[in-house]
Amino acid sequence: MVTKRWSSGLSTLDKVEIRDRVIVSSIKDAFGILKDSIPPEEIAKAVRPYFTHCGMAISLNCSKRFNITGKDIKELAIPYYWTGHALSGRNCSSMMVYEKGIVIETLDCCLCDIGAEFCLPLSYDATEGICRSLNPNFHYHFTHKMYDGDDYCRYIIRHKGHRKDIEDLGELKEVVKGLDMPDEEVDSLRREMIGELLIIVNKVLVDVNGTERTLTKLLPVSNRTGLELGKEIGALLENIKDGRGRAAEALTMIRSSMSQDDIREISEDDLITGCTTACPFKDGNVALCKQYESVLNGVCKAIDPRLEFVYTHMMTKGDARCAWTIGRSMRRDKVETRADAVDDPLLTLKMRFARGDISEGEYLKARDVLLGK
Repeated sequence: MVTKRWSSGLSTLDKVEIRDRVIVSSIKDAFGILKDSIPPEEIAKAVRPYFTHCGMAISLNCSKRFNITGKDIKELAIPYYWTGHALSGRNCSSMMVYEKGIVIETLDCCLCDIGAEFCLPLSYDATEGICRSLNPNFHYHFTHKMYDGDDYCRYIIRHKGHRKDIEDLGELKEVVKGLDMPDEEVDSLRREMIGELLIIVNKVLVDVNGTERTLTKLLPVSNRTGLELGKEIGALLENIKDGRGRAAEALTMIRSSMSQDDIREISEDDLITGCTTACPFKDGNVALCKQYESVLNGVCKAIDPRLEFVYTHMMTKGDARCAWTIGRSMRRDKVETRADAVDDPLLTLKMRFARGDISEGEYLKARDVLLGK
């Protein structure tokens, strides 16, 4: 028996790349299903309350972080500038403060490949939420957009009452060279934002299609995303000869990138069981967990087609923890029956040990009794 707590041997850059790949690809997959379900104008209407609320939440958190009120136009610019630092990896221009407005350029964004139908309502609705929270007399105007083929996103913040040319800003008064944000803050904000956007897109998708129809359309796409990712990660782990061990290590890399540190796992016989209370998606819905499960299952199958990753417990279903198994492919109803521990007290014992409810000595003693040793 091998007992393992997830640990990270990845660099910060590797973690960000893997995490962004998993979450942003999942947003793109889910939003692609949404685009196939309803016309663009209906998408904009469906996401508006969520994206506007997201902007209001950003303004609230930013107000606490920088002690701003939004009465000054520079303060009104900070919330979106703050998120731009995170989503672009600090690849933003200086804040150019003119007599009649502010101009900012964002030179990169981890979300721009999702497309205009996503980025357009997100940028306009989120900034509307920011202005609504801090100062509704101002608005953001986007002049350049990467999703439209421009090399950068550019926006102007100015008073709503200004009727002249939007570019008529008067003299340059000040140049603010970025925000003072440590690396940990940039990474944490980026993770929280893209994770929340994935939760939002899944909620909208279920609002439109219902859970069953959503899963029918989404899971095959998500599995293909996992297969592609699994091939790439598996190639990095060729030094691990055992397929199951290589798949388990690949999932370690993914979970580590998600900062899922509170994880325990048992590897015994042909089955790996594990659980966690640390999940970036625990405020989402069941469809999101099933999507994530499908991605991880695809990763496993890309490395060893005989393997299957299955969630047996989900916090989005009301369970206290998320729990899973990794093993040879089996019928899903059999796995779920085992998860309920109706006819498999050994699995119940493993899960109790993985949760930390019993010590290793207690586990081994009880296991031997169950096995008749």
